Amino acid sequence: MRQRPNVEVKDGLVVLNGHAIKLPNIKILRSIASGAHGTVFEGVDLDIDRHIAVKVWYKSGEAVREGAMREVQRLAAMTHPLFVTVYRLDIAGDSPFALMELIAGDSLKGWLKKQVIKEPKRDQLLEYLNSNKQSILQRCAFWCLYSRGLKHVYSQGVLHGDPHTGNILIFEDEVGVTKNFHDHHILRIGSFSSLKIIDLGTSLLWKNPDDRERRELGIISETVERLFPDFKPSEVMHICAELEPSSLLQVFDKFVEYILELVSVPFITEDDFARLEHSLPQLLGWCPFFNYSRVSLHLNSIFEMGEAESLIQHARWQLEGKSSVVVSNVVGKSSSVAKSSLEADIDALTKQSKQLQVNNWIFEPED
Repeated sequence: MRQRPNVEVKDGLVVLNGHAIKLPNIKILRSIASGAHGTVFEGVDLDIDRHIAVKVWYKSGEAVREGAMREVQRLAAMTHPLFVTVYRLDIAGDSPFALMELIAGDSLKGWLKKQVIKEPKRDQLLEYLNSNKQSILQRCAFWCLYSRGLKHVYSQGVLHGDPHTGNILIFEDEVGVTKNFHDHHILRIGSFSSLKIIDLGTSLLWKNPDDRERRELGIISETVERLFPDFKPSEVMHICAELEPSSLLQVFDKFVEYILELVSVPFITEDDFARLEHSLPQLLGWCPFFNYSRVSLHLNSIFEMGEAESLIQHARWQLEGKSSVVVSNVVGKSSSVAKSSLEADIDALTKQSKQLQVNNWIFEPED
């Protein structure tokens, strides 16, 4: 592992390994966070008396300056509410530094470490959903913002490079950024935090495009696992095909929609059941990456058995209607015992899902 320099703040200056670096018209107040290539500080722009974030790179030289320029230019190009604003890049002596928007908050990595998230016991999912609704909704909101931000990056024809939870900053949403990005069903009650992406990975670390994309896919999958350890995404979603990062985000968007449907169950009224009976099978039917056996365990835990069977059966019917390969008759018999209707429907859903073309897995809803 690369050894990092000793970083200090003394008399308003950055001190790296005992060497003071004076940034023009900038007073450094404290260190915020350190990474592999540099440290971010809180500082004051003395010209306009504004508190700012200041990133100072550890090393100097032309190659470091060029890398810093590429990194800052990539971040500055993401003109979007979910990304921090970059003010400028400059050089102090031989050390590059960047001035950026200062956001008071914690990283998503740090926020998750403070949460107590446990996997619910089997047959206690309804109770778990009821008592942990606020936490689940907040994490769903974080995922939706994270997904939206990365989709913006990919719309520019580039990869993020390092979209891990340490590069996501969580802050109190006083101006309503979260509410501007979410449907009302996520934010019916309480106040929610929002997030901003504070860094884009350096492209020099992964020169092979295939390696960079595999890394991106791995980090996205790791992020959703860290957000929802109580629902075990890798068990609920069976990612059986190689997807592009933007498509993988859409798969996990469906997973989060599914979680939101489950969260609505403890508070559902009799009049709302028709909506759920329609929307949940639609959701399952339009995304062939669900592990239907795992889904059935969830449904049987929160519904009466007949209702759970009905939801799975409706999903099967909808997937049959959308799939180009219709499997309308699943015998599902062994030499001794015929499978139950629920098991047969799960088999049919699983079989049909695998037959769908990967690039056609997203279906538009019909009224």
